[in-house]
Amino acid sequence: MPFTIFVSIFFSLSLLVVLPAIFSWGWMVKLLVTEWGHCLGLVGFIFTIHALFTRRPSFPQTILLSTATLIFFLPLIDILTHPIPSSETGKTGTEVQETATKTGTEVPETSEHLTLWDLFFPSALPEVAIETLPFQHAGSELPIDFYKASQKNGLRPLVVMVYGGSWARGNRKDLSELNYFLADAGFHVAAISYRLAPATHFPGAVDDVVAATEFLIKDADRWNIDPKRIYLMGRSAGGQIAEMAALSDVKRGHPIKGIISLYAPADLIWGVETSKPWHIIDGKISIGTYLGKDLTEETRDFYKSASPFFQVDAAAPKHLLIHGKGDELVSSYHTRSLATRLKELGRPVEVEELRWSTHGFDYFYRTPSAIYARRRVIEFLTRDKNRGPSTLLKFKIENEVKTKWAIPLYTNKKG
Repeated sequence: MPFTIFVSIFFSLSLLVVLPAIFSWGWMVKLLVTEWGHCLGLVGFIFTIHALFTRRPSFPQTILLSTATLIFFLPLIDILTHPIPSSETGKTGTEVQETATKTGTEVPETSEHLTLWDLFFPSALPEVAIETLPFQHAGSELPIDFYKASQKNGLRPLVVMVYGGSWARGNRKDLSELNYFLADAGFHVAAISYRLAPATHFPGAVDDVVAATEFLIKDADRWNIDPKRIYLMGRSAGGQIAEMAALSDVKRGHPIKGIISLYAPADLIWGVETSKPWHIIDGKISIGTYLGKDLTEETRDFYKSASPFFQVDAAAPKHLLIHGKGDELVSSYHTRSLATRLKELGRPVEVEELRWSTHGFDYFYRTPSAIYARRRVIEFLTRDKNRGPSTLLKFKIENEVKTKWAIPLYTNKKG
């Protein structure tokens, strides 16, 4: 009986890999089983072999245990077969993978893959120098953690890191492990602070990031920052803030080199209109709290002014967008629609969709999706500026918003 209960629980747990989570605790469990599924799969494999030789399990028990083991390995298999592109291929990892599948050919040797060694014996956290810089804006203390690039000779690129948290929680130290690896790879990283909702509404947080970026550019010589190689990066809500801040910086004449966005919302109107009360995050509440207004016909243009999908234009910097297809908190539709819009504008954009990954897939920096994303981000940042991907997946977007694209930043125009 105990073995039957174990098999039932083990199989039920594996279903979270392929089925959507319903409650917030379900999402957190799903994050664990998708990112550590290879460890659970190994446990399942050992139990299966042991049971076959000792317990002689029933046929249903054998099938359930074997199926669960295979399901747990799915995220690992996807990451191992998802290429990290080389500048020689001119394609993103997702494109390389899909092209090889459709044509029945092998992935080009110029594309790099993660290995089992990378995943089971990941790199240790590098040692880097960190300095906390005092910074004030709009009457608030907004300190910046400055991770100094390991290479000390010459000017170094800067990555401005914006944390997520539904615009209402979090701090600059969240998921800081990536900052260490970027600094070790030769990039300065500025983990910034910003004012949170509901005390501050849009565009307050965006203005904070813009001001912090200006502060760092103004003292670029002091920090050995190359002012022509500034990147903004954010996760989840931080991705939306980073996107809007970068677009604002470009409009102000600041040379933003690129934008990196992980599982971020891009169309706030779609986020509200498709939100349901039983969703893990109610978009009507979280987005409405951030903007300080509910979505109505009178506020529709204001929502557009806060949505990267409507704000990107022909001057938008190059983008790297990474999203999990299994994201229940922020649908990967946001990334696909933004990518399609950027392509329509003729702007360079690279998209990586991870088949089984959910929201916050890089929470554990030693897991497959986190390692892949880290390597992909570093590849994007270090690629020679005159080479690299210039193509984009052709995505089929359902329920396309048929309205005018450009709405001026930070407006509250009615109609």
